[in-house]
Amino acid sequence: MRQILFDIPIWVPFFGWAHFPLFGFGTMLLLAYFACTWLCKRLGRRVGIAPDVFTDMILWLFVSGVIGARIAYFVFEARGERTIGHFFTIWDGGLVFYG
Repeated sequence: MRQILFDIPIWVPFFGWAHFPLFGFGTMLLLAYFACTWLCKRLGRRVGIAPDVFTDMILWLFVSGVIGARIAYFVFEARGERTIGHFFTIWDGGLVFYG
C-alpha cells in the first residue's frame, strides 16, 4: 500500500496553494468502517435488529480501538516519547497493533 495516495491542493488565503496528503492507511480504515457498518446493518435487518443499534456500537468500537491501539503503542513501543502531548499525535504512527 502506498503511504500517501495523492495530495489535495487547497487555496489558503495569504499563503497560496497548500498541499494536504491523503494517506493510504487512513483511507483504508475509513473504507473498512463504512463497509462494516453497511454489512452489519444489512445482516441485522435479516434477523430483526434495528440498524441504529449497529451505528452506535460500531462508532464506539472504532473509537475504543483507536484509543486501545495508542495505549498499546505507548506501553510496548514508545521508548522516550511518553508524554501526554505525544499521545494525541496519531500522524506520527502507532495505530497498528499486530497480535
